[in-house]
Amino acid sequence: MIARTPTEANMKGSSALSTLISNRRVKELAQAIKIKNTVWTITAPEIPTTSLTLKKSNKQRVYENTFSLCSLNAYNAKKSK
Repeated sequence: MIARTPTEANMKGSSALSTLISNRRVKELAQAIKIKNTVWTITAPEIPTTSLTLKKSNKQRVYENTFSLCSLNAYNAKKSK
């Protein structure tokens, strides 16, 4: 892995792997999310992250929502009970 930031440079072994897996999961979640029947575009970060930003725009404004992977997992866990 090429280190792009000090934080990324400090990641080693399993923590780096789990971050990359989390990042892949975020992208999968993004592809599945539809809000008000509108597909939002996915901002895929270059650096592995546990957050997800969805954007859509119309002529008047740009809408942006950022979700935490942890909060999405907590929401899905509550929803499945």
